[in-house]
Amino acid sequence: MSNTTNITKLRVLYTGGLPAVNTKCIGYPVQNPKKTCMFPGLHTEIMKLFADRLGLTVEPLFIHSEQPFIGDVENDTVTGLLGYVHNDTVDTIALCVGQSDERRKYFDFTNAVYFSVGKAFLNVPENTWNKFFAFFQSYQYTSWIGIGVALLLQCILCIFVNRIEAQIQMRNTKKRFIEVVWQMLRLQLLQSETLQYSSMAGKFSVVVFSLVQCTVVMGVLSSYIYSNLVRPKPPLPFKTFSQFTAMMADRTLHLVELTKASIFYDTVMKSNASDFTRMRHAFSGNPLRLGTSIKHVLQLLDEPGAVLLRYEDEHLSFEAYKKCNIYMTDMLLPPAWGYFVFKKGFPFMDQINQLLERERYKIDKLWNKYLRIYRSQVGCIPSDVQVIGAKYPYIGTAITLFVVELIAIALFFGEVIIAQLKRRNRR
Repeated sequence: MSNTTNITKLRVLYTGGLPAVNTKCIGYPVQNPKKTCMFPGLHTEIMKLFADRLGLTVEPLFIHSEQPFIGDVENDTVTGLLGYVHNDTVDTIALCVGQSDERRKYFDFTNAVYFSVGKAFLNVPENTWNKFFAFFQSYQYTSWIGIGVALLLQCILCIFVNRIEAQIQMRNTKKRFIEVVWQMLRLQLLQSETLQYSSMAGKFSVVVFSLVQCTVVMGVLSSYIYSNLVRPKPPLPFKTFSQFTAMMADRTLHLVELTKASIFYDTVMKSNASDFTRMRHAFSGNPLRLGTSIKHVLQLLDEPGAVLLRYEDEHLSFEAYKKCNIYMTDMLLPPAWGYFVFKKGFPFMDQINQLLERERYKIDKLWNKYLRIYRSQVGCIPSDVQVIGAKYPYIGTAITLFVVELIAIALFFGEVIIAQLKRRNRR
């Protein structure tokens, strides 16, 4: 092992973004939690833990960046923040990164620091007509079919009884099929059989009955509409990665990002796996939509169909968690381990890996503090219900009634024309 007696400092590169570091803390970089900075940063605290256990002093280098660009190794050239480690400006970066064969040629990596789950943040596109016709969604479609079947059986039974009554001479004439059906439909709507009354008492009772009927029907209608102003959220529109790719290909969904150097996009562009090959084809017709800043990316996420893919320990994930109108799922990105990267041949690598094992419980506590408690304090708690604007169901109901009236008017004029033709034929 290399000589470590002459090394007294741990040179660390800090950059922006929770949970790694909290650049909003006064007097940054803050190495330990204080009253003025309760959350100095997950990686800040871990680096301070390493330095304390190794008897070193942290020498910070801060580069402000809203969304750090880790960099990579391309054509034997090291890019991004990794370049500071490669040219010996710093020993390490206060961020967890992924490993690759190319990176391992130039850098040493610690054992796994923590486990990170991939998250997909989706603004599921809505069907506008669902807002307008929420009244008809008070029941499931199977319920409406059941109501229709029950009404049909009721009409069939009435027709059967009517025929039997005519045969045994309990009534003088048989009613036509259409008359029985019309009578049953009127009965469902609480409509009286006839409005022809000679007495004032009879006319008055019809008025009262009509008022009650209107009150009941409109009360039921309002209840149905109100029940649909708040209803359960629709499920995710896909269940598999191939379905997600298909929705990307037909432009139902689109990916938003801050940089093309994201893990997912880079994997899709370089992998020859069949799923990623199809995704590359989808990107050719539905390209990545890039934002100029985190704020801009979050604005792009407000568009229906937008999808943001991030691991839960990234700063952009914390910001996306604050949005209450999006879906979150962990079914698209595989989980991953994060590692600290050091310059090649760093003399304390064995000690740091031993520290990671000995201090596993403390590091897990820090992880939980930042990714669980912090997120619950500043993030949005997603609701299980979908709120529909109050005007839409009423507009949809009005449209439906208008269409029904148009049909009724068309039938009326059709009957008038047929009656006129019959009258001419009689002449």
